[in-house]
Amino acid sequence: MSRVGPALLLAVIALVTAGCAGRLSPTLHEPPSTAGLVLLECYLYPEDPHHVRSKFAAADSVPPRVAYLESLTDGHAERGHPVYGTGYVLFPDLEPGEYRLTRVWVEAREYSTPLSRFVSTDYMFRIPDEAQASLRVTVGTPSYLGHLSIRRGYAWEDMKSGGSHPIPRHDDARVILTRSQGAEARAWTEVLSTKKYRRSKWRGAIEKRLAEIAAP
Repeated sequence: MSRVGPALLLAVIALVTAGCAGRLSPTLHEPPSTAGLVLLECYLYPEDPHHVRSKFAAADSVPPRVAYLESLTDGHAERGHPVYGTGYVLFPDLEPGEYRLTRVWVEAREYSTPLSRFVSTDYMFRIPDEAQASLRVTVGTPSYLGHLSIRRGYAWEDMKSGGSHPIPRHDDARVILTRSQGAEARAWTEVLSTKKYRRSKWRGAIEKRLAEIAAP
């Protein structure tokens, strides 16, 4: 029987762990007394001006796989993952300070007619300065960054290849961030409806924020 070397075994474990982590909702490790929390709602809305997308299993919107905040204080990056099955991205356990959303990765899965199979491709969208995607994070307060809409037209190249290496997309995408208290209330309510977060130490802080929004 052949044996797997230690280095190869560790590499396999790392790949499996990374794949599973991308499919799990983020965990809120730190309590509100020591950390901040940010919520982003984000979707890629595919457009097809050249009619290259197959209508088979074509999604109207695609949630992100990962997003990044950058500290405006020291430049370090904070990674956020979506709540499983949604476009709500949580950035947990944040230190207080000013942050800016810098980039979003989206894994789009499309049926390719030329290849007669599904193609999954990672797209990386850089957030332009004009999107004004920044906010101040404070300890104990859940912060809502807003609803990020990424609209991009598909091209023939998207249907011919796929891969795990992200393809930078910025010049050919329209990125718009909007904020409203109604959208914030809906977002926190849906996050809190998940058992994982309903039972977390952040429940009281989120309910307090919802009460503030509802107050006349």
